[in-house]
Amino acid sequence: MPITMREARTLSTAAELSLVESSQPAALKALSPARLKTKVARARSLRDKYSDLVKQQRRKGKPARTGVPGESLAARTRRKVELFAELLARFEARLAKLVAREQAPAKRPAAPSAGRARQAATPPVAEMPHPVDALPPAKVKASRAPLVPKGAIAKRSGQQRIQAHVASRGRRQQGRRDSR
Repeated sequence: MPITMREARTLSTAAELSLVESSQPAALKALSPARLKTKVARARSLRDKYSDLVKQQRRKGKPARTGVPGESLAARTRRKVELFAELLARFEARLAKLVAREQAPAKRPAAPSAGRARQAATPPVAEMPHPVDALPPAKVKASRAPLVPKGAIAKRSGQQRIQAHVASRGRRQQGRRDSR
C-alpha cells in the first residue's frame, strides 16, 4: 500500500520530508539526471539505515512503544523502510527513463556536410609528426630540460609538506589526549 504524504509527514524528519516531497511527480520532472543520482543514493542509504534498525529492534525482543496507542517502534520503522523503498523505486524509474532518452539515437538526416569533407582532408593525429621529433638531436635535449633548477621548487615544497604533516600529527595527538 503506498504511503500518503500525511503519513510521510508523521514518519519523517524535516530532511527526510524534503526528499519525499522531491519524489512527487511535479518535482520529479524538474530534476536533472545528476540530481536524480544523488536522490537515489540518499533514498537507498535511508532505506538501508531503517532496515538495519528494524533488524536491531527485532533482536532486542521487547516491543518499544512510540506513544501512539497500539503502535510499536518496530512497526513505525518498518513503515519508514517501505516509504524509502517506494521513493527509491520512483527515483530509479525516472532516472532510467532519462538515461534511455539520452541513449536513444537522435533522428537527424544523414546528409554529408562540408565539415566531414574537411575532416577527411586532414591527416589523423597519429600520422602527424610530433614537434619534438622534428627538432635536431641537440635541441631535443634543451626542449625537454626543466625550466627551473631541480632543487629550487622541490626543497621548498618538501619543507611545507613536512611541516604540514608535523602540525597534523600534533593535532591528532592532542585530540587523543583530550578524549581520555
